[in-house]
Amino acid sequence: MLVVSGASTVPAVAAAAIDALVPRLAALEEVSIVISPGNGFDPGPATTRSILSTLGRPLAAGAGSRSPPMHGWQGLRRVMIPGLGARWASTCETPDLDLLPQRYPGLAHVEVLAALEVGAFHLGLWGLSWLVRAGVVRSPERLAAPLLTLKRALRFLGSDAGGMMVTLVGKDCRGRRQRLVWRLIARRGHGPYIPGVPSLVLARRLIAGTLAARGATPCLGLLTLEEVLAEVADLDMTAGVIA
Repeated sequence: MLVVSGASTVPAVAAAAIDALVPRLAALEEVSIVISPGNGFDPGPATTRSILSTLGRPLAAGAGSRSPPMHGWQGLRRVMIPGLGARWASTCETPDLDLLPQRYPGLAHVEVLAALEVGAFHLGLWGLSWLVRAGVVRSPERLAAPLLTLKRALRFLGSDAGGMMVTLVGKDCRGRRQRLVWRLIARRGHGPYIPGVPSLVLARRLIAGTLAARGATPCLGLLTLEEVLAEVADLDMTAGVIA
């Protein structure tokens, strides 16, 4: 029997991208993952509550990580995603913060950033995260229904284009600092297909008898980036290394 957790964009697709790039480095030191959905994406009530529940809360760092203390939806910055442009981004909690330092020895810093397309929405959640951190708002997830209703009413403010970006920083065999960037851009509302792709790949491999893993495990090292991209080849997506 095989029980797999995290068969989604993170950690599965992100780790597949890291696995594809890391052989180019002699030492991997930092990983940054950015997930940026288009405003046309409808996250649903459960996902919205899950996101809100992490606002302003301390994020756990994996064993061996030297990352500074982080809080949900803080660490505000502008990120440039080739193909999407500049968007506001903030730290968010995913299993990668714990899993990646275990998988890649020497990895000192991991961050996962969420970047909403509409700046006003992103900055609104950032402001709410400070109210949670200050203790003014104790249960932000209770705001899920009204915030989701507002977002749905304002879907026209954004587009159906989203994507993700994975950046690796480390040293090559000569000790020189290197930066590698892989990104995936999805258009025509095809981005929400990505989270389901790892499960589809694993199901195909189980049926074919080519997946030997058994037991309970996170979705790391069970699929390749090539397999992921093959499943979305008929969708409006572009992916590749840009630096």
